[in-house]
Amino acid sequence: MAIEHITVCLCTFKRAALLEKLLYKLESLNTQGRFTYSVSVVDNDYAGSAKAVVSHAIERAVIDIVYDIEPQQNIAMARNRAVRNAKGGVIAFIDDDELPDKDWLLNLYDVYDTRKVSGVVGAVIPYFEVDGPDWLKRFYYRAEPPTLTVLNWKDTRSGNVMLDKRMIVDEGNYFEPGYGITGSEDIHCFKRMIEKGHIFVSCKEAVVKELVPKERFKAGWLIKRVLRTGGTYGRIKTEGRSAVYTSLFVARSLTLVFVGTMLLPFTIISGIGTSLKYILKIVTNIGKIAGIIGGGR
Repeated sequence: MAIEHITVCLCTFKRAALLEKLLYKLESLNTQGRFTYSVSVVDNDYAGSAKAVVSHAIERAVIDIVYDIEPQQNIAMARNRAVRNAKGGVIAFIDDDELPDKDWLLNLYDVYDTRKVSGVVGAVIPYFEVDGPDWLKRFYYRAEPPTLTVLNWKDTRSGNVMLDKRMIVDEGNYFEPGYGITGSEDIHCFKRMIEKGHIFVSCKEAVVKELVPKERFKAGWLIKRVLRTGGTYGRIKTEGRSAVYTSLFVARSLTLVFVGTMLLPFTIISGIGTSLKYILKIVTNIGKIAGIIGGGR
């Protein structure tokens, strides 16, 4: 019986130094002889700024690495190209600012293979370029569910996931280019697959570490991020729904903005971390409203 082949899909944009570190890590992952793997790199820079780094990796690596360019700057289109270039029936996504543990792919595959699910989402742990206060650091940590938890679409992501390639290449399951600039093209894709009956579960043991650079380690960056993610969440949540449903969704978000704003002055007593938590909730709901009204523009 032939063993499985997994393609690690990796999209990159002008992060040559981080990409080089990631490719080094990907070249020597543990497999225990249970599968083979290769890497599909798609450069989303039309000028091909990652080509030199990838070419050097191809020269030294014992695994197969394929390089391609998606000239239109759109992460959904880049992901789709990476999938089209993938070999075998299983794909795994990792971001270019992440670094995998040596058993990362093995742990994903162990759950994927033994549980026969459609996909497995691993854990993402931040590491910081510069030190800072603990109250700010905690906003960069995700609450990772126990292994084998069946995931809602809101808990999915493409930064650390293994998938049955056939799901993506089926007509209608590609990453939607309409979300390729705003982001959340991944959860939009997974939501559609879950609605078709596909099951995704978690695996806390499949760990990647995500860099938080100094320019992102700021409250202002967090506020901008939740404004954007709130907008895409609002679009995805109300997509294809009735006008009544959308109106009620907007009304609820407006209510949460009002209540949060009224409570905000009282959070000062509990410290800046609590205040920021409320600010992020307020801005998230503002983003939801803006996303629905603006339609992603």
